[in-house]
Amino acid sequence: MPRKRVCPAPGTRKYGKKSRYTEETLEKALEEVKCCKISQRKAAEHYNIPLSTLKYKLKDQHTGQIGKPTVLSKVEEESIVAHIIALSDLGIPIGMQDVRVIVKKYLDDNKKKVKQFKNNFPGWEWGKLFLERHKCIRQKVAHNISRKRAQINKEMIEKFFDNLSLELENVPPENIFNFDETGFHDDPKKQKLLFRRLCRNPEIIRNSTKSCFTVMFCGNAAGEFVPLYVIYKAQQKWSDWILDAPRGTRMAVTPTGWIDANTFDDWCESTLLPVLKKKEGKKVVLGDNLSSHITPKSLRLCAENNIKFICLVPNSTHLLQPLDVSYFSALKSDWRSILRDWRNTKRGKIVNVLPKPIFAKLLSKTVEKGQQTAGQNVIAGFKACGIYPLDRSMVLERLKEYSKPEVCDEVRESIGESFKNYIAEIRDKDLQMQQTRKFQIPVVAGKSVSVEEVEKYYEEREKKKSEKGQKKQKEKIQNKSTAPVKKRGRPLGSKSKGKTVQTSQHKPSSPVASPSELQSLQTLDTSATTSSAISPKVCNEQSLTSAPAETSLNHRLLLDASKSPTPGTEYSSMPSHPSPVGDSLLLVSNPPSPIDKDIEIEETNQSPAPRTDSSMPSHPSPVDDNSEIELETLNDDLVGEYEVRESVLCKTDKAKPAPLMKLGYCVFTYESILFPGRILTEDGHTVTISVMQKTVDGWKWPSKPERVTCSIDSVITRLEDTKISKLGNFYTIDNDFLSMEWGD
Repeated sequence: MPRKRVCPAPGTRKYGKKSRYTEETLEKALEEVKCCKISQRKAAEHYNIPLSTLKYKLKDQHTGQIGKPTVLSKVEEESIVAHIIALSDLGIPIGMQDVRVIVKKYLDDNKKKVKQFKNNFPGWEWGKLFLERHKCIRQKVAHNISRKRAQINKEMIEKFFDNLSLELENVPPENIFNFDETGFHDDPKKQKLLFRRLCRNPEIIRNSTKSCFTVMFCGNAAGEFVPLYVIYKAQQKWSDWILDAPRGTRMAVTPTGWIDANTFDDWCESTLLPVLKKKEGKKVVLGDNLSSHITPKSLRLCAENNIKFICLVPNSTHLLQPLDVSYFSALKSDWRSILRDWRNTKRGKIVNVLPKPIFAKLLSKTVEKGQQTAGQNVIAGFKACGIYPLDRSMVLERLKEYSKPEVCDEVRESIGESFKNYIAEIRDKDLQMQQTRKFQIPVVAGKSVSVEEVEKYYEEREKKKSEKGQKKQKEKIQNKSTAPVKKRGRPLGSKSKGKTVQTSQHKPSSPVASPSELQSLQTLDTSATTSSAISPKVCNEQSLTSAPAETSLNHRLLLDASKSPTPGTEYSSMPSHPSPVGDSLLLVSNPPSPIDKDIEIEETNQSPAPRTDSSMPSHPSPVDDNSEIELETLNDDLVGEYEVRESVLCKTDKAKPAPLMKLGYCVFTYESILFPGRILTEDGHTVTISVMQKTVDGWKWPSKPERVTCSIDSVITRLEDTKISKLGNFYTIDNDFLSMEWGD
């Protein structure tokens, strides 16, 4: 199908100026010529129609359609147009892409093959020409409307005005007030500016944020306004925040920046009542049914001053709120203009967030800019909402077609069978009224709110909440008493590292120290020990699992005083200084027999004196591959036996001089902190180590190598290559010492 240019290219000549006339213009020209009101030549010049065309039409020649015949007949296209209009009236409009899909399905179902369409799918050129042939439809930007607002129907509006007519009887326009809060955003919105023709991403450098300031407005049907009430998001008030605000403005602060019940009570008492007290006779205040607007204190103040508080229909502020209908739109337009001008100033270009004192100043300019038309806009809003003068037809005329049941029935009869089921589903399900569960205050739209009913509602709600809370508390206590007691610590068999230990069901025999030697070795660290005595059956769990990081190198000896060794047990000599094996140390052997007397271990603030046994090495020997480590955990709580043991099996061979360190990865201590690194050089007494750096994602080598020279005694253990894994630039090291020092 030949493409039609949407607009001529720049620099080309436009043809066919004389032939650009509509069917209505042609019919009007022919009618005047037939009535002898004007000649054919003058009609051609006046209506810009070729003279030959008029002559042919007068002789009934060339009356057929101009151009190539359309793919669809006239009847088919008119049927499609009727369906499009019907769907738009029901609030479910479709786009041109949907129309093209419908046409393709129609052609496929009727087994029609159109050569101009690729795969029987119309192109965008066909859609453009289709809209030109049918002027009754047009593409427009659709605005979203919530389903709750779409539920507003004629019955609800009629009921509201029936109640409102009784409340507004003999009330002058000066005593009919409407209040509503609105937000002023720190965003000037989009603006049409000039750019290069081929610019794809037009942008403007201007600061803007998502901050918002809430302002309460209130006006009456006579065009008078109540002083403004500004709400800031803050914890404290500062006087300069309303220094340049409009005269009479009051200020409040809330944690969220929105209005709440306490703030509304303050506005009603300090701003609204002083104005209404000056009015004589009955006063009426209209507002939405927001929960924070319906408080016992405000209703009591209104009742004491002959003020009727009336709520609007829920989700109907776009129809019944005078400030929303006619005032806020012009106000926000002035606000964006003033904010845009301030953002172009020197300070506006530097400051990112709009300061509160500057907002008060800009708000004052905005109100002054629209002061001449503000009163007329509010009066027009009361009239458009049908509140004053009272006229419900003003609202019913603005009610959308999809909310009228009679229109829906007419459409169902006039459209095809394939659309009936779809429209019925949309109408009966999506637009069906549902009872809201969010708020159930006894409020009837159009009627004044009673203080007694609201107070009774709040009392019943608090009573139900307390009963519900007590019921949950009883169920929680009952479930806690019947539920099995969970044992403390990690479950048996968990693959934990560091402070928790694995369970070993098979206990191999291992050499332990003699009882007399155990009593002499009081190596418990007082900073990590929380109990000075160990009972025969229960061991101190905290000393095993919650030792602080700074004591990871101070090794403790945990004695099982409730058991004595069996005969035939071999004992090994103990080192005179802390062993580099772990944080907590428990030496056990074959299952010993229990003893009757408890053994207590006294705490001491002095470190144990080093032994001078010549059989002991002069420095700690690093753990090699032949070392055996057995970590054992047994649970014994109030329900069952609970024991925590950590045993380390040391070599029974005689101590030998320390061998030379193998070059490779190791764990060493530097300034009482454990670090991993790589041994570079070693001379028998000192080693040079390249230190790794700890990050959130793991260990890594620093950008600048850090080398430390320390004694060979500082090396705790050597790391096997299988214990180190690399992911990108970060390393994960599987080592118990580092896990206890730095965490998993």
